[in-house]
Amino acid sequence: MITATLKNNNLSVFRAEDGDVVSLELDHIKRNEEYIYGLPEDEVTLYLNVGEPEDWSSGKYFFDGVNWSRNPDWIDPEETLV
Repeated sequence: MITATLKNNNLSVFRAEDGDVVSLELDHIKRNEEYIYGLPEDEVTLYLNVGEPEDWSSGKYFFDGVNWSRNPDWIDPEETLV
């Protein structure tokens, strides 16, 4: 189960699961004390205790704090490898 999503420019770009410790640092995001994302804290919003679409992928969905909507510009990275 997802417990947190991180929003940047209204896109859900990160998720954390039960038991993960997420911290917003001045110039990056950490999960379980590991540097994981180079986004400064003033460019992101962290939402806790949220569900997610079953096919969630970074940048695939917009999240407004309550509702999810599909990003029409999202391209599956697996398709670009062909």
